[in-house]
Amino acid sequence: MKRQCSIFLMTLLTVVSFGSSAKDVNIKNTDTKIVRTDAETIKMYCSPADNLNWVVGKDECLKITTLNREESASLDTLVVYLHGDGGRVIRPSDYLKHGVSKINKKNVAHVVLMRPGYYDSTRNSSTGISFRRSRRGTSYNSHYVEELALAIKKLKDFHKANKIILVGHSGGAAVAALILGRHPGIASGAILAACPCNVNKWVQILGKSSGKGALSPQDYVENIGSEVTVVALTGTKDTNTFPILAVEYIEELKKNNINGKFIGVEGETHNGVARSPQFYAAINEMLK
Repeated sequence: MKRQCSIFLMTLLTVVSFGSSAKDVNIKNTDTKIVRTDAETIKMYCSPADNLNWVVGKDECLKITTLNREESASLDTLVVYLHGDGGRVIRPSDYLKHGVSKINKKNVAHVVLMRPGYYDSTRNSSTGISFRRSRRGTSYNSHYVEELALAIKKLKDFHKANKIILVGHSGGAAVAALILGRHPGIASGAILAACPCNVNKWVQILGKSSGKGALSPQDYVENIGSEVTVVALTGTKDTNTFPILAVEYIEELKKNNINGKFIGVEGETHNGVARSPQFYAAINEMLK
């Protein structure tokens, strides 16, 4: 009996150690409503995807929430929101949707996109692995970034939007910046809140190893077109993605004749910056 218990415990620990996905929620929480295999999700929602609630990247079936889309109106801009990596507590990752009401611009639609392996308040999850519990930057890899870039391109075509603005927080800001540098032409601008835009320096400051194959936005600045505008905001009390990581990224943009601006948000923390008046003001300013 002891041997059986030991085997079960080892198996459970092995499952938990491989990052977090839709299936991880069943391990962490008593609520099992979200339990659905990736194959079931693809069959139910992405064969084909409706591009309003679900979208397909290259292989992954990604959960989205579409807001303020008026069918009768021509769409000037599609704003796509990318959430952070998350912490040890597993919870819904669609928190950026709460600020959409603060964006005052007509002919603009908003899409809150769940990165691979993350779920939203409806407890529907994107397929794939989140790497939530892995080393820093593990999800900043070529496959992961390509999945999101292709999904955003499909959304742009579907909505016939004139331009795309990316809004990212924390790890989502890093992914947004990587899309700008590795898939130029998809987005016209980006708002990066609490961005670890120099991943190598980030992990060096914190004394931790980065994930295998982690990509750093700062290494792809030269690929970004001069017509792109980037605004980075970091709280002065952010002890995770320190302001210097965004400051140096913006400086690198300017060296390459790209319109970049850094805003230090006085007194704000890592998560607080994505709820600050300066954050919403930056989005509204970019939409003018």
